[in-house]
Amino acid sequence: MLEALAAALIPALGDVIKSATRRFLGASARPRATNPSEWCAMMQAETERLKALAAIDNPGGNVSRWVADLRASSRYLIAYVVTIFVLFSEAHAFGLKPSPALEQAAASVWFFLFGERAYRYMRGGE
Repeated sequence: MLEALAAALIPALGDVIKSATRRFLGASARPRATNPSEWCAMMQAETERLKALAAIDNPGGNVSRWVADLRASSRYLIAYVVTIFVLFSEAHAFGLKPSPALEQAAASVWFFLFGERAYRYMRGGE
């Protein structure tokens, strides 16, 4: 369990180090617009960045809707499969002995799914 918590806290630790470095060097976390034209340019750059991210996530081509939905939900489905396998193995349904490695795998999956969201929420939705 300690390893899963440490893995979940690594992004936060990295952010703390980056913030401390920026403060030490006197750099701001984000560039600030000083006039409306700079603000418009920054918003345009952010829009282009988000368009590029959306294009990366787009499956492209003529893909069936159910295939696109399955692709989008794959990490959640994998999380449920791992969790159900761990629960069944804990209940000895498959004749397996409970394993700390299985419990670690399930904990890591759920930290991966929800740790990022919780971290972004704590950061203020960045």
